[in-house]
Amino acid sequence: MSKEVEIMSSIKVSQSDIAKALNLSRNTVSKALNGNPVITEKTRRLVIQKALDMGYRNISNEVMDEIGQAG
Repeated sequence: MSKEVEIMSSIKVSQSDIAKALNLSRNTVSKALNGNPVITEKTRRLVIQKALDMGYRNISNEVMDEIGQAG
């Protein structure tokens, strides 16, 4: 593993980081990551994809099952 990959994998990503990256509120990100039905499918998928891209690890099992990446 390269030094850069090691450093990136050790950085803890927060919901606030995801919210800033997407120009959304932290509350919206939280609801999307927890499968709250008030969040549209489009927004939920956008948040989940960004969270995965950034290495966020606290996505609910229900949401991970829904997108087929549980485990």
